[in-house]
Amino acid sequence: IAAAEGFMRWVYSYPSGGNAYDSYPDAWRAVARRNAASIVHDVAAIATGESITRRQLAHATMPVVCTVGEQSRRATYNLLRRLDAWLPNSRLEVIPGAAHDLAYDSPATIATHALTLASQRAAAGAAREHAARAVVP
Repeated sequence: IAAAEGFMRWVYSYPSGGNAYDSYPDAWRAVARRNAASIVHDVAAIATGESITRRQLAHATMPVVCTVGEQSRRATYNLLRRLDAWLPNSRLEVIPGAAHDLAYDSPATIATHALTLASQRAAAGAAREHAARAVVP
């Protein structure tokens, strides 16, 4: 658990010093501690290439917004830039003032992105349904 917490402090660190993890409410840190094994597994899967592949990502059809905080570590930004390039229907959004934990640093911005994406998906689904019901002369 100590290793996972150290990793979380590093991942959620700010370039100016400190980190988001230490300022989380106790309940949030408790969840992170309970999920320590999953965190370590996910990082290992990424490091060993056992996670989803580029080829699999190329077949994704849903719209995706790749979000990264402008204060995130360079490696995180580079990873999301590559992910954005591999997904056929995505866009990369850099969130001003935020670091790695966007839900904590910028919850309103993330909620807005999620609602916008959901609205776009709903509109696209409605358009498909309408087109399927249309009578072709």
